[in-house]
Amino acid sequence: MKKIIVCINLRANPAQPSCAARGGEIIAERLEQKILQAGLKLTVERFPCLGRCALGPNARMAPAGKFLCELDPEHLETAMTEIMAFAGQA
Repeated sequence: MKKIIVCINLRANPAQPSCAARGGEIIAERLEQKILQAGLKLTVERFPCLGRCALGPNARMAPAGKFLCELDPEHLETAMTEIMAFAGQA
């Protein structure tokens, strides 16, 4: 099954960027709501690190999907457009 993996990594050093510190959990929650509302057959999975902290908050469409970087919990429209295309419902 296709899924959206959202990074929720919180680094111990606040001087280093991390997805959780920039809204990773909120993004996961909002994507779950939007995916449910759109009736997409996708799940949202929280993951401890996607290895792209400097570009975060990050998510990845899986399997074999692209990364979604610099996500903003207040502006997920572009991400949802890409997610809908990934789900085959664009």
